[in-house]
Amino acid sequence: MKHNIRITFLIILALGLSIYSFTTSYSALTIKDDGIAVVKEEVNKVDIELKEKITSSEVIAFLGEPILVDNQISFSIGLDTVNSFGQIYFDINNNGDFDNIYNGIEVIGLDDYKDFINIEVIGINEGDKIEKGSMVRNLSLKITYSVDMEDVINLNDIIVKFIFEKV
Repeated sequence: MKHNIRITFLIILALGLSIYSFTTSYSALTIKDDGIAVVKEEVNKVDIELKEKITSSEVIAFLGEPILVDNQISFSIGLDTVNSFGQIYFDINNNGDFDNIYNGIEVIGLDDYKDFINIEVIGINEGDKIEKGSMVRNLSLKITYSVDMEDVINLNDIIVKFIFEKV
């Protein structure tokens, strides 16, 4: 009698594991019209989307439109006095299959002016989570002439790279 209970238990356990394995592997497949199964590839895709709006203080000029390539915003700007600024507006769209953490920005091209210019992202903080399928709207990148060097600063081809980490 004990032998039959053990065998029944093992059969039910094996059947349960088989069903679990089948459903788990099936959920990772896409069946095409011709009946061929293709494994779904998970994607980590977070995109920056520039808005058409840019603003600046009175005498400041963006030298051309900001350019977005591979989640990097490139721009040129002239700043003439302390506290003058330019602002670029954007959204972050998480189109991928994973949640992501925003880990800040990397600025390339400030060189001699890094002690005089402050570049900050407004509307999101480092460490904020961006859930898959969500969009963070109405963010801005603010470029400010923060310390007076008694001269007009022309920043050319500054690149701001946004850093995201898959959770």
